[in-house]
Amino acid sequence: MESHRQYADEEYYESDRIDVGEFANRLKLKYIINLHTTKMTDATVIQIVRDAFYYVLIIAGPLLLLSLVVGLVISIFQAATSINEQTLTFVPKLVLVFIVTVLALPYMLSNMKTFTITLFTMIPALK
Repeated sequence: MESHRQYADEEYYESDRIDVGEFANRLKLKYIINLHTTKMTDATVIQIVRDAFYYVLIIAGPLLLLSLVVGLVISIFQAATSINEQTLTFVPKLVLVFIVTVLALPYMLSNMKTFTITLFTMIPALK
């Protein structure tokens, strides 16, 4: 009877093992959480911050790069034509960033959802 209980407890602990990889395999997150042994160590904090910076770059990077390229093209145009109008750079950047944000919103939301689910899944496991 005792050996059966020990086996049942091991099975219970094995069922509590969470593999967050199903949410994060696409984005190379490497979280495997065991609910009974995970501690908030320096390595865990560094990994979370590293992934947060990664997601910031993935989500905001394309918009910032687009804004940089559009500003550069417009400033070259202004230098070539001697037009010194401040709103000439602002309005096209605003319009293009808005359009790209609307088009890329599903991708951006998917990445934010993946990171949020990963963090929320880790919360009960950390001690």
